[in-house]
Amino acid sequence: GATFRVRGSAGIDKLVAALQDPDAAVRFWAVQRIGALDDDRPVRSRRRDQTSKAHEENPASDTEKLQSEDAKARSASLDAARKGVVAALKDSSPSVRVAAASAICTLGDEATGLPVLIEHLKSPEEAVRILAADAIDDLGPKARPAHAALELAAKDSNQYVVRLVNHTLSVLAEKTKAVP
Repeated sequence: GATFRVRGSAGIDKLVAALQDPDAAVRFWAVQRIGALDDDRPVRSRRRDQTSKAHEENPASDTEKLQSEDAKARSASLDAARKGVVAALKDSSPSVRVAAASAICTLGDEATGLPVLIEHLKSPEEAVRILAADAIDDLGPKARPAHAALELAAKDSNQYVVRLVNHTLSVLAEKTKAVP
């Protein structure tokens, strides 16, 4: 199995490369991990010895330059990761497509991700319906555009899908009542 440590742009680049892996499970977990990346995390400077050496030569500007280079590399890697996740919406594996849609929603683009999740609530595969229902449930009030599809999914043959969907519907109902 593959293990992904995400350290700087090199770690993100490994995740992007994993999106092309022939094994759907590897692609699934790469998409999951990309969706969990924290954009606002401070960029760590490079190895301590590089920073110390930079301080000796020019205390402020060289360290700032290293951090700036790291930030630019991370930003470019994150852009490639986002593009890779969008491309994964067309993956041959339905579970990868659901993971990609969930990640896209997590990254703030519900308009792109939610329709894919709604589509997969009707999958013939129980596991895919569970993944889609769980991802929609994670959206909380942002799942409102899925209300009609959730009503239909509340009649699913899988009781776990039904529980997830009912929870989401109850959250949506609470938010509707809370609005004056």
